[in-house]
Amino acid sequence: MSTILYHNKTIRRAGLYSLTVLLCLSFIYCGNSESVKGKSLTCKDFQIRLDSDVRFLVAKNSYKDGDYPSAVTTYEDILSDSQKEDNILKVIITLEHLGLLHMKMKKMDKAKWYFEEMNRKNITVKNIRFTAHYHENMGSLLKKEKKHSESNKHLKKALNIYLSCKAYRKTAICLNHIGGNHYYKKEYDKSLKYFLQALKLSERLDNIVLQSLSHYHLGKSFAGKKEYKKAEFFFLKALKLDKSRDATFSIFLDLYELGNLYSERKIWAKAIQFHVRAYEVIKSVKTMTADVKSRYEDILLSLIRLHKSIGDQINSDYYKSELDVFYNKKRRKK
Repeated sequence: MSTILYHNKTIRRAGLYSLTVLLCLSFIYCGNSESVKGKSLTCKDFQIRLDSDVRFLVAKNSYKDGDYPSAVTTYEDILSDSQKEDNILKVIITLEHLGLLHMKMKKMDKAKWYFEEMNRKNITVKNIRFTAHYHENMGSLLKKEKKHSESNKHLKKALNIYLSCKAYRKTAICLNHIGGNHYYKKEYDKSLKYFLQALKLSERLDNIVLQSLSHYHLGKSFAGKKEYKKAEFFFLKALKLDKSRDATFSIFLDLYELGNLYSERKIWAKAIQFHVRAYEVIKSVKTMTADVKSRYEDILLSLIRLHKSIGDQINSDYYKSELDVFYNKKRRKK
């Protein structure tokens, strides 16, 4: 069931939208004009604060390459300078980036501190969309900590703000997160309600990434209900969309879940077929993040188990040898 969280990594994708696409920050923060120290802020003001510091781009590239420590170091330098300059907007933006990075690295206490500090700094700016980001980020963090009810309280606050601001992409993201919390609580009917709302909205936005994510989540919920045909329909829809945008890790996840559907019904040949394809796909992922490494191990363990189930010791041993190679590489890097 952790797959929903990882699929959110596909978007780099799961509470890390503002980290990977800096321009989205300038768009999101441009609602009503706010004022800092008596100056009215416009969209141009926010844009200048992002474009004027090339280190934001350096940090973003480090993140995309999977070099999270370097990204953290760069953002910490930006934060230090911004505090010296008394540049409150830049401080808030950088605090959010640092929170998102630490959440990605599973350092939840540090992430929480950065989000809370971001929210405290926003007392000066009083920007409603910074407030929405705070609640969205906290909701995502608490979701990862499996505090699903508490997470949804934050996410629903963010959802209401995004709706009032007509920030519909962010609205769809929150709907998927809320649905995910209900999924983890095995409240599948409730999760379906939110995922369907997210799908309809993402289709109106013509956003392929969010459409894929919603289809994938719907597949997970129907699989939870053991409605395998419906689950397969939505996973195949997600797979088609992910192929259209060459989203390698998402393609892997779709194939992996399709294989799981057949494995649960003990249709071994089909399960093996999908999982072999999934393994070939994940081998082509260029950046070996922690999420990718975890899934790499999962698929090899599954292939070992599946081949054992049909008495195929040769292929079971082959994938065991592949797993040994993977473990040896991990040990050498440590």
